[in-house]
Amino acid sequence: SHFIFEDRTISAGLEDTWHLGESWDFQVGAAYDWRKTLRADQVNPDNTPVALTTFDSFNPEAGLFYKLGKLGTLHGTVARKSRFPTIKDRYSYKFNTAFPNADLKPENVMHYELGYDGELLPGLTLHPSVYYSRIHDAIQSVSKVNGTTRSQNQNVGTVDNCGFDLGLDYAAAKWARIGGSYTYLHQKNVTNPAIEATDTPVHSGMLYGEFRPMEWLSVVPSVTFSSWRYAETTGAKLGGFATTGLKAIVRLPHDIELSAGVGNLFDKNYALQLGYPEEGRNYYVNLRYSF
Repeated sequence: SHFIFEDRTISAGLEDTWHLGESWDFQVGAAYDWRKTLRADQVNPDNTPVALTTFDSFNPEAGLFYKLGKLGTLHGTVARKSRFPTIKDRYSYKFNTAFPNADLKPENVMHYELGYDGELLPGLTLHPSVYYSRIHDAIQSVSKVNGTTRSQNQNVGTVDNCGFDLGLDYAAAKWARIGGSYTYLHQKNVTNPAIEATDTPVHSGMLYGEFRPMEWLSVVPSVTFSSWRYAETTGAKLGGFATTGLKAIVRLPHDIELSAGVGNLFDKNYALQLGYPEEGRNYYVNLRYSF
């Protein structure tokens, strides 16, 4: 036997930008989303059918942008965002490791951000931003539900996120470019501090370089890093890690590009979930044709 699940989703949005002189732009918009569950071949523990739920949300946003000429743009934005639980979020048993939750509600967030985008110095492009988000009815996989080893997606209450993002790219020479990104993220469950936020390291990012000894050849080393993270809402942790990659790109005639590389070059043993190690050293080849 098999089960059928079906949702219908309707979304509409509108956005407009007002130019307030040469340096200032004001952007405003709104979106409306609606989702109805049409079919769910699932039953409750007492063998009664699960309810067919309907979600909707109205999400306005506004942003103010100040142009610094050739130096880039400063921005400040505020937005209300929503995330509807998917069919998998609500009904999946995750290969008998989880309980479904057909009554899962959407999560809604108020997001505030200040940032900059631009070329601060010749060849140096920066994208820093600071943000604060308050998430209501946050959806999270809760570990060891009802004293079992199974998890369940639940609305765990109000969660505060605050953090800092930095992206940079520097053209050090005609034949060399370096760049990377860094994220600092602090999360706190305001409703229930005992429920830890999982799968979200406090520090994470990556570094890369692109070196072109010849016009048709690029060599791209990279490093991805992450600090420790909570693997379970009960407090079990996974250690931090760093992995290295190396890729060569060959540009062929007629806009054909051949790339080959090694992932996890030093065969680092690490995991993103308890008991499930990630891939070790791996090799790949890609062929891309642009037209």
